[in-house]
Amino acid sequence: MIEFRSTIVESTFLDPQDDWAERSIEIEHRRDPLTGRFSRVAHYIPAREKEDVAQAVLDAVLPIFAPPLVGQITPKYGADIVADGRMTRGRSVLFPNLNPYDEYSPVVAIGDQPLVLPGELPAEDVGDALCLMRDFFERLPSDRELGLVGWNYLPQSSSSIPHPHLQAVATYRIPERPAEEYAGEAAYREAHDSDFWDGLVKAERDGRRWLGSSNGWHRMVVFAPRSTLPETLVVSDDIRHLQAAGDDALHALAAQLVAIAAAYHDLGYSSFNVALHPTGDVEGSRLRARYIPRAFIVPKLSSSDWSWVHVGTEEGLCMSNPEVFADNLRERLGLLGARLRGGYSSFIVDER
Repeated sequence: MIEFRSTIVESTFLDPQDDWAERSIEIEHRRDPLTGRFSRVAHYIPAREKEDVAQAVLDAVLPIFAPPLVGQITPKYGADIVADGRMTRGRSVLFPNLNPYDEYSPVVAIGDQPLVLPGELPAEDVGDALCLMRDFFERLPSDRELGLVGWNYLPQSSSSIPHPHLQAVATYRIPERPAEEYAGEAAYREAHDSDFWDGLVKAERDGRRWLGSSNGWHRMVVFAPRSTLPETLVVSDDIRHLQAAGDDALHALAAQLVAIAAAYHDLGYSSFNVALHPTGDVEGSRLRARYIPRAFIVPKLSSSDWSWVHVGTEEGLCMSNPEVFADNLRERLGLLGARLRGGYSSFIVDER
């Protein structure tokens, strides 16, 4: 049984904005039902208008991941890993990271446009990029296949190249966050003789954080986000890991991600990270992607949304109530679905 545990505390002070009247503000401590880690829900960020891509980003675009440069100046793998040095699918290209983060550190340039504006990400290209990552991980030795696929989009996410692109890492060691989640999955399975993800979908379905299901994927806002703005989780109904996902499933996931990106952009948050795993077969696990919005707290100052609270406590700090944010996100997804024809709009409607 999934437990959504939280504790509310109050901070009290004399408010100079209200003639020094006593004021109390609630802070909620939420416990992640899978890992047991805590997140704070506090300091609510006010709603903001749709964010424009800064002119500085537009001016900084260098087409190194777009044709023809992507085929001329990006590095290549040796023939023992990739016969032709790079892998291509549609308009997307996979190659090694010139500044690797691990033993295997591939990059996939998504599509052929140097900069794609928020809300206009091409689902077909994103789907091809995910398929390239799957095909790359299939080539790795079994003791190196448990890694993580990620995506940084726009500067707030720590992206140094505006051209949309995926990155991944794989090595002898499972990254800590996935390892922690694997342990949580195993503990839940032992206690309940069932998979955590089935229990989570059942517990969240049709609740305040629920965003719907379609094409074998379930969407929900995370109960205890570790980021400053609420994260959205997209979890497969039955696919256990990346290498087990077919082309149709990965293109359906891509459609989910670009629809979510468009909805967040409409709410004023254009930048994001995505973390996708597992990349190898783990009993009781499920292929899933966490969409993590990023923002400058004070855009004019380019002030980061990560602070000493995140790095000092290694706990989550979310500055927006997940349930309220989910209400707004659900409305935005519905409006986008009604406005768009074809493309990813069909992935927004619930299966009933």
